[in-house]
Amino acid sequence: MSTLRRFVKSATARTICQLSVDKVIGNHNGFADRPLIICYHRVVQDFADAATRSMPSLLVSVDMFEKQLDWLARHYTMVSLDEILAHGKSSPHENGSKGKKLASVTFDEGYADFYWNAFPILKRRGIPASVFVVSDLVGTAKLQTHDELYLMLSQWLKAPAPLQCKENPGLVTDLESALQQHPEPYYAVRHVLASFSQSEVLDILALLREQVNIPAGLREELAPMDWDMLRTLTAQGMTIGSHTRSHALLPRHAQESINSETRGSRLALERELGVAVKHFAYPDGQFDERIAEAIEVAGYEAAYAICDHQSHIRPLYTMPRQVLWQNACVDETGTFSPAILRCLVNGVFQRTNQCTQDHLKR
Repeated sequence: MSTLRRFVKSATARTICQLSVDKVIGNHNGFADRPLIICYHRVVQDFADAATRSMPSLLVSVDMFEKQLDWLARHYTMVSLDEILAHGKSSPHENGSKGKKLASVTFDEGYADFYWNAFPILKRRGIPASVFVVSDLVGTAKLQTHDELYLMLSQWLKAPAPLQCKENPGLVTDLESALQQHPEPYYAVRHVLASFSQSEVLDILALLREQVNIPAGLREELAPMDWDMLRTLTAQGMTIGSHTRSHALLPRHAQESINSETRGSRLALERELGVAVKHFAYPDGQFDERIAEAIEVAGYEAAYAICDHQSHIRPLYTMPRQVLWQNACVDETGTFSPAILRCLVNGVFQRTNQCTQDHLKR
């Protein structure tokens, strides 16, 4: 976002908050009537440095994370997802608490930097949090598919070399065409994940591995947590939930695969951690009514998205979250803006067409 656009957004947010228009909008669109659930991904020491190697929109610095938590703790009662769930079962469409509203902090993927950077801050502040884990990656050297794709495409796009796949030459043609249209790594990754099947994405990764080498240091930086870390978190009161076995984008999978990804992940986590796993987060926030039903059948009690669509059929399995990262609520100087965060949690900047997913049953 340009400095001018940030200035306009920041000035608009300050005016809206001074006039309390944000509260009117929040009441009108229903944001004020439900608990606030925040979604983070990675917490790093230095955002500018980490953003040179990783997807910036997944990052928040320790300093910014603390500023956002400060604001949240002043305006909300910070609770666990179990408390959100208990409240939702009694009044699924209402925040309903007297005084401060309820809010909960969640993290997707299960990166090890949660353990090293976020967990100490949350523990010191007494703030409960939940981590949605990709179970097949726990304790391995494997990377998340989107991270590996981003790292490889970032290098390959700087000096494109011919890709060859004798078994499927059409895949190479389609990929090269897509990358010509999306030469920036972040948008290239988004396009590849949205346009190619999971098996094709795996084939693309195999092709890129022949030409691109990811340094060990980068792999370590993006490493997932191991089982001992998760056991420590559980013992310290943090909630562990499922993010599937492989970060599968579920609406694109057959029913048998969906069952394996969802139920299999829950069983693996429960076996290793010795606790009930009640909560599930949809990878990339992708779901439809069929998927929500499958999550219920798989034995979960609640599931979480990253858009504002909440099914009236299964409200507890389509609970909205607000995604925050480093630049989600900063002014034109890059400084944390309480006014912008206040507008975000009240849906001021939401567009009616912002979510392009088809959430209907398929």
